[in-house]
Amino acid sequence: MKLSTITILAMTFILSMPSYAFFPWAEGPMKEGKSYSGIEGESYVKIVEGLKKLEIKYPNLVTLSNLGKTANNQNMYGVIIRKKNSPTKKMIYISGATHGDEYLHIADRLIDAFLDYTNEEFHAFYERGGAFMVIPIFNPYGYTKKIRYNSANKDLNRDYSNPLTGVNRFTQKETQLSVDWIDNFLLETNAQFVLSMDYHCCYNGALLQPWSHTATPIAPPDRLKQDMLGELLKTQFPDAIYGPVTDILWYAPDGSSMDYFYGKYGTIAGAYEGRYTVEATYFNKHVQWFKDIVAEFGKE
Repeated sequence: MKLSTITILAMTFILSMPSYAFFPWAEGPMKEGKSYSGIEGESYVKIVEGLKKLEIKYPNLVTLSNLGKTANNQNMYGVIIRKKNSPTKKMIYISGATHGDEYLHIADRLIDAFLDYTNEEFHAFYERGGAFMVIPIFNPYGYTKKIRYNSANKDLNRDYSNPLTGVNRFTQKETQLSVDWIDNFLLETNAQFVLSMDYHCCYNGALLQPWSHTATPIAPPDRLKQDMLGELLKTQFPDAIYGPVTDILWYAPDGSSMDYFYGKYGTIAGAYEGRYTVEATYFNKHVQWFKDIVAEFGKE
């Protein structure tokens, strides 16, 4: 049987496509909107109850902030961990479940790890004036419904303004509340915004770097700092890859938190893409990664 040229070209194209084109959890370039992590956690109410208990248990370290209400009238919470009544010099920001169905059970547990007194590296960071700001569930509605978007059907990681292009966004309560919270903290403390990390899924442990909206790479020395973060990741995950979004995911999403924080503050900024269904089992490696991060980037 003789195949037509069109058939041959079509078959060649299909066979050349990455596995991710067919299975969103497989290794390969991601498709926009295909990102379910396969990991489910406690109810949002229980997560918040746990945060309230931590504030009571660690009164000299933990501040639980009610950032305000989202469009569907849910309270949004963030946690600040630092040595209270002492100067704050450097801050690291972490967020999880920006896309509600990409929950990894990492960002929320990091809060406990940051408070565990057996993790001396974190407490030494606080003694040096270090602070963590964490929003463990950035998208309460999406997390509860197990969907990517918020209650207004908006992708929150496309809702950040872009300092490089001048495009202004912040149309959603979640992004507005979070950046106001961070800005107020920085204004109050005059701390340096050292690093931001947003946990996502699923690309088998890739660290995405700015810029995400363009294939134009950032220039040294900032690129060297970004790459150092990637090298620290590889000490825990030797098979991990890192680089600009367009190099790894093959598309250029505009309006990401990573581009906003790097563009506005010059912070080392990343988005971690976890492994489908299993990333939570690597939690201890994430703890060690952040120990290395505070040792490298949280120095006096």
